[in-house]
Amino acid sequence: MFTVKLSFNEDLMTYTLIIPSISIGNVGQLATDLLINSIAAQKVGYIDTAYLFPMVGTEAFADGKDPAKGKLTTGCEIFVSTPHKLIIVQQRSPIINGKARFFQAELRQWIKEKRFKLVVLMSSSFAHKRLDSQINDPLCRFLATSAVDPSLIDELKSELKWSLWERKDVFGEDNPTDDRFVIPGGGIASLFYRECSTDGIPLLVLIAFCSEGDNIPDAVELASFLNSWLKVVPDVRSNSIASKTHQSQWLFPSSWRLLFGSGPPSTLF
Repeated sequence: MFTVKLSFNEDLMTYTLIIPSISIGNVGQLATDLLINSIAAQKVGYIDTAYLFPMVGTEAFADGKDPAKGKLTTGCEIFVSTPHKLIIVQQRSPIINGKARFFQAELRQWIKEKRFKLVVLMSSSFAHKRLDSQINDPLCRFLATSAVDPSLIDELKSELKWSLWERKDVFGEDNPTDDRFVIPGGGIASLFYRECSTDGIPLLVLIAFCSEGDNIPDAVELASFLNSWLKVVPDVRSNSIASKTHQSQWLFPSSWRLLFGSGPPSTLF
């Protein structure tokens, strides 16, 4: 079962779809949260599927001021930003073991039916799997299927100085002759890229190197990487040595205050 419920009836052929891959550090999901909150995207639907664990929780973007935001959050929701022509899927619930192929197949079918202008998958990969040549490079890379407009790829590479994800074998080692793009720790990213390539779906995969821990900085890095192209959030100059992108004026969701739980009780001291 894969049912998409939308209260938004506009033709989506002119919209870009942004979706996260549940990957190392949950960086794709965190970056998606940042984007939704910072551009005030509106919730317009959800995806109901048997391939994700059922989940419900409190509103991720509640700010205590808008009563309309005091709604429940489900495992896979759809947001829209009409001014920016963006449809954003936020997947919070993990894929059930053994169902990844079925889930991404149904997702691709919906994408083909709606005929999105472009699809962007936000993912991440193990930092310790970096090649020697990548150690001093920016933390983000990208992949593009052959259906993506070549002029866009040229713009990303020449004007924005984005680097393509290197070909790696199944062990994560550099292998320029391997026809697969393995993304260690990237969730469904590798599979989704291969299947979208076969289906002729215009897909960009954005990948951030990271490790488990406090992955908010990695999420900001990935979101800023995306924003350097989309320019939907104002940029501010960053003095960060680790980053070669401009950091943007991101608005952190209120739910992030509890990302690591509550502080220690004062009675302990």
